[in-house]
Amino acid sequence: MKSNIFQRWIVRSHGSQIALVLSGALVATALPRYLDGTASRGDVRDLRLLAAWSVWLATTLVMSGVQLARVARRVRAHRAALQARAGRRRRDASATMIEPPAGTAPEPGPGREASAVSTSGMRVASGQRYRIERELGRGGMGVVSHAFDTVLQREVALKELPLHLGGRSDLANRFRQEARVLAKLAHPNIVQVHDLVEEDGRLWIALEYVSGGTVADAMRYAGGALAWPEVARIGAQVAEGLAFAHAGGVIHRDIKPLNVLLTDDRPAVAKITDFGLAKLVESTEHTVPGSVLGSARYMSPEQVAGQPADARSDIYAFGISLFEMLTGKVPFEGELAAVLGRHVNEPVPDVRTRVPEVPPAFATLIASMVAKSPDDRPQDAEHVAFALRALAAGSGEFRAAA
Repeated sequence: MKSNIFQRWIVRSHGSQIALVLSGALVATALPRYLDGTASRGDVRDLRLLAAWSVWLATTLVMSGVQLARVARRVRAHRAALQARAGRRRRDASATMIEPPAGTAPEPGPGREASAVSTSGMRVASGQRYRIERELGRGGMGVVSHAFDTVLQREVALKELPLHLGGRSDLANRFRQEARVLAKLAHPNIVQVHDLVEEDGRLWIALEYVSGGTVADAMRYAGGALAWPEVARIGAQVAEGLAFAHAGGVIHRDIKPLNVLLTDDRPAVAKITDFGLAKLVESTEHTVPGSVLGSARYMSPEQVAGQPADARSDIYAFGISLFEMLTGKVPFEGELAAVLGRHVNEPVPDVRTRVPEVPPAFATLIASMVAKSPDDRPQDAEHVAFALRALAAGSGEFRAAA
């Protein structure tokens, strides 16, 4: 890497070439005089030569330092561009299934194909309506591609159920349910569904395309955590989206930074995505007794115990997400069984022990959201949204809900 940088510096930089020429001229003209002993101490010409030599040397060193600093800046910019490109490929995440029901096919891992992934330029749906541009991400419940709707002339995110899961009628039904759930939730803080496509045994959902990446991406770009005013602002929008979903009888069951997208607007708008694990409150047709759905690091104690999830379960996961957004880490890490056990038995640490500048009102809100008993948490997301809006506006007023 270093030799490559040095070669580019020498070949492409005019400044470095000038520095080398000056250095060579200095050595060729001045150094031999001293090595031959022709200069006598106190000679005026000798003093002038010494001064000239010093000026040449200083100039060479300065120009070389400037050029090296420029190379370093370019290397940092190149690495940042690579990280941004990698983040864009992962901007849509799929739900994670922990301890799935017996018979579920294993999730794809590194080096293993998730499905016959739609390739660039491929067209799907009747009349070849959607043109695939590139893959955005993949997970246990789908492969997401950036596509173009040739009928309505707009960008979409096209989510395909993996072929190795398509034969499972329960998973296909859950995939259809995600489309139906999203279609009912028209809200600025929820990713919108445009279309459900079924063709030749394959299933796709055409979703609103959100180009700004996930909250998890934003945290990574910021060095791991976000400033508390920004967390309060984004969090208020997420809470408003959750409140709307809950009012419509929909529980997300997998709220986490990876499932919240951000637009490219300034300031960015947050949009909840990936309702693949969502459950209509009045329906239990996709709930398998004894199964545990969700992401372990954000899972409420009642979900760990296999009890039904409700709006307060989403509020718990949202509280864990706020903790992570503020500190850069979730409160409980480790092996799956240990993490699940700690969610049930161990209190979540006070966020101010890790980030002292967080306002006490914010810490109080998070502590109430991650209470072990659902009855001790805020009973609706609208209350959480109100508290976060107040914090974002600069007010520290918060009264814990019963």
